[in-house]
Amino acid sequence: MVNLQTMERALKILIAQSEWKGPDSDLRDIYEKKCEEIERRTMGQLSKQLVDLLYSAVDSNPADRNASDLPWTSFSYRLDGGDEQKFAEQRAFKLVVEERNQLVHQMLGDFDSGSVESCRTLISALDRQAERLHPQFERVTCWLTSLNDGRNAVIAVLRAELMSDKGNESDGAALL
Repeated sequence: MVNLQTMERALKILIAQSEWKGPDSDLRDIYEKKCEEIERRTMGQLSKQLVDLLYSAVDSNPADRNASDLPWTSFSYRLDGGDEQKFAEQRAFKLVVEERNQLVHQMLGDFDSGSVESCRTLISALDRQAERLHPQFERVTCWLTSLNDGRNAVIAVLRAELMSDKGNESDGAALL
């Protein structure tokens, strides 16, 4: 159950942090609102939303950007792959949801904590389930790592440019 809750939390983080956009002054509020919206979603809803998001095209000219002079930022994390890969991810997450439901609604319902045999049966079932779910856990962990590494790379470039003596103030590069 802990592993499945960890997976659910990872999905929420990926959804919340894979795409955000808006006026710089509103980014914190936008992020917090997004977190509130996804907090109540089921594992099935989260997995569908994440796969749709990660395999969608990046909106390079968002319609929701107003015409004000406020500084505006957008960030998107996407995966290459096409329809076949997207469908494979949907199937993999369907297995995660089915396994979670089986654990919550069947395995734990049949479990008798006073029976040694029931404990052994549950342990064995959980071990088999962990093996089946391991590839998806690894994939989600890789996505989280990649997202974090990408953000850190952008920050490093901006910091290096800011600290560089090579920037030309007339083109704004030194102001980064």
